[in-house]
Amino acid sequence: LNIKNTEFYKENNSSVIDYYQSEADPNGDNLLNKLLYNYIEEKVYDQLRTNEQLGYLVSCQVSDIKGVLGFSFIVQSCNAAPQFLSERITVFLLSLIHISEPTRQAEISYAVFCLKKK
Repeated sequence: LNIKNTEFYKENNSSVIDYYQSEADPNGDNLLNKLLYNYIEEKVYDQLRTNEQLGYLVSCQVSDIKGVLGFSFIVQSCNAAPQFLSERITVFLLSLIHISEPTRQAEISYAVFCLKKK
């Protein structure tokens, strides 16, 4: 399906949810998804909402629907098409790979600390 040449692609009022299903959690507590959420919640808002100004709503969330675990990113925008929003979410996720190891370890340790306090 090629939507780039259609009116739908040119529509700027849009919303996108990128959903990633997780593997089953052997402990049943969804801990890895919660850790991921603590690690990137602020980062995704900072990058997509504050820096790129993609939308008026930018968030991520953990889900457990009847035992199916997942993680989603939500962006609502009045100035970008859904495909573009989805591409920017992907670029954001790929950027996390390039964070230096010491920085990543420190940030993950802090995310674990915050999760323990909850």
